[in-house]
Amino acid sequence: MLARARPFATRASGLASRALLHTTRVHRAAAADEAAPSGPPLFFEPSPDRPGAYTVSFLPGTPRAADSPAVIGWSTAAQAVTPRSFTANPTFLRELHAALKDHAHEDPELVALAEHQKIGFMHVADARNPPPWGRIPDPDDIVGSVRLDDGKIVPGSFEPMPAHRLVSGAGIMQLSPALHAALLARLRAKSSS
Repeated sequence: MLARARPFATRASGLASRALLHTTRVHRAAAADEAAPSGPPLFFEPSPDRPGAYTVSFLPGTPRAADSPAVIGWSTAAQAVTPRSFTANPTFLRELHAALKDHAHEDPELVALAEHQKIGFMHVADARNPPPWGRIPDPDDIVGSVRLDDGKIVPGSFEPMPAHRLVSGAGIMQLSPALHAALLARLRAKSSS
């Protein structure tokens, strides 16, 4: 049985409240055996470099070479990613971390949480399995951490979490809408150059 998250309207800004509402809905959906949010669309194509595998990408029609930053990784199952069937692409991971280093301080959801925490280090949680308010995510759901100074995210302070898994039992990684858009823009730019 999952515990309900408690409201905290007086302790956080509107964006942080919305994050709690999302967390509460996800936990209630899981408790009611409803399907959890599916996450961003994924595109699968047969891999030219790996027989029997499919490239997995957030972008349609991107180069499918093994060193392409647009390839999140490879799955041995068509149209599915599981921890057992998925292998991560190190080139994609470098681009993911670079995008977060460049844009984490601009993300409205992280900015709202930083205003609440004020100082120290704050985890950037994978949105596929958000923790209840005030709790630390599981290590494989911590994308990384940012440094805070007086309620603001220090630009460029993102550090990746080595234990983060691109694919877990809860699905493929998910970022906030703003960070996902920044990642897609970076991947498109790298794929076209």
